[in-house]
Amino acid sequence: MKLRALLTKGEEIRFISHLDYAALIERAIRRAKLPVAYSEGFNPHMKFSFASALAVGTTSEAEVMDVELCAPCPSLKRGTSLPPPCRQVCVSCASFLSRARRSR
Repeated sequence: MKLRALLTKGEEIRFISHLDYAALIERAIRRAKLPVAYSEGFNPHMKFSFASALAVGTTSEAEVMDVELCAPCPSLKRGTSLPPPCRQVCVSCASFLSRARRSR
């Protein structure tokens, strides 16, 4: 199951690099105890990706991120594990979005 989340990157963290921002999101996912899928291999990593990397010094009102889960998540708490400069705008099931786009 894949989730698509829209996140914000506020003024307070606009000078944080993309790798540090990805580490921040990884810690937030771990803190929320989501059943995230991990890559297979010697050093497994969480399976999540951003649509594009923001340049240092820019902010965003809607940054798209996909997260792959290994089990269905019954309840998603809205952005409770994110630090204050980040905000979760919305979360939806990515497989539902892709089916809706194909049916048009």
